[in-house]
Amino acid sequence: NIFRFEETGKETRERWQGGIELIGVSSPLADIELIVMALDVLTGVGIKDVELRLSHAGLIRSLLSKLGLSRQEQARIFDQILDGDTEALARIRSEKPKLGKALTSLLDLKGKSSGILKNLKALFNHSLPELELHIDNFINIADLLEAMGYRYQIDITSGRGFEYYTGIIFQLFSGEGKIGGGGRYDALIPLMGGGDIPAS
Repeated sequence: NIFRFEETGKETRERWQGGIELIGVSSPLADIELIVMALDVLTGVGIKDVELRLSHAGLIRSLLSKLGLSRQEQARIFDQILDGDTEALARIRSEKPKLGKALTSLLDLKGKSSGILKNLKALFNHSLPELELHIDNFINIADLLEAMGYRYQIDITSGRGFEYYTGIIFQLFSGEGKIGGGGRYDALIPLMGGGDIPAS
């Protein structure tokens, strides 16, 4: 079990938690394996109607890195925006209109198929080519999940608290409560003093 400080006071501080790490593999198939395994475990213990929400830290980071901020500042700005701080987004729009427009489009991104990601790619293809790698990765994962018969909700705002994630982020919900989640964190092992090893 773990203990967490929750500022809202709405959630318990003690939680029982299990985890799976897949270290040394950078393929989208590794991310799919973890998502499917998490869904299978929840189904196996009798939890029905689990909602899978997908986000992508690479997309968020690519846009916010253009502001010239540190990773911590990027995470703070993103959390402010998700908390409804309209001034944070207005400042970005005012100082960097092109980036502000792209960030607004990204935050508004919601849907249940990879088609919306393909539309996003077409929208940003020429204006923000650095997003292409991350969008392609997101499309690949979404397409694989669809081909396997899994349903999901794409919601970039579900990537809150993305500080150490570098790629796909997934959240699992039952009703209103979050019951699981994870994602790709290729930069974490080097940050902790280890080798340059991908992980999810």
